[in-house]
Amino acid sequence: MNNLLRHNIQARTMLMHIENIRTQAFIGIYDWEHKKTQPLLVSIRLEYNPENAFTSDAIKDTMSYEKLIEKIVAKVEGARFNLLENMTRYVLSLVMDHPMVQWAEVTVAKPEIMAHLCDNVSLTLRGEKVC
Repeated sequence: MNNLLRHNIQARTMLMHIENIRTQAFIGIYDWEHKKTQPLLVSIRLEYNPENAFTSDAIKDTMSYEKLIEKIVAKVEGARFNLLENMTRYVLSLVMDHPMVQWAEVTVAKPEIMAHLCDNVSLTLRGEKVC
């Protein structure tokens, strides 16, 4: 695979974007929000180092977006949070658990909340690993 590269590129990090993971959870402070799950959209931007994947071209040496998406959905589905802030922080911690992730930004949106007035309400939180 590397034989196909035309230039000697020194790449250090990769940005991954995952947009609008569809999941649901119990989220909110009102009684009705405790009785019924609400749809959520989770978007992620993260930076990781795929250096080994550049030379091996093997899935074992990179970050699997499929596994990350499945992990987030499995952990969030049916979970209970009062505040969108805490859910956003929880999802960020799930992303940051991966050893290859250097920093990440997570946005969690409630697309049906206040639908008569706006498209959605969302919060974004960014975190990075400190050496």
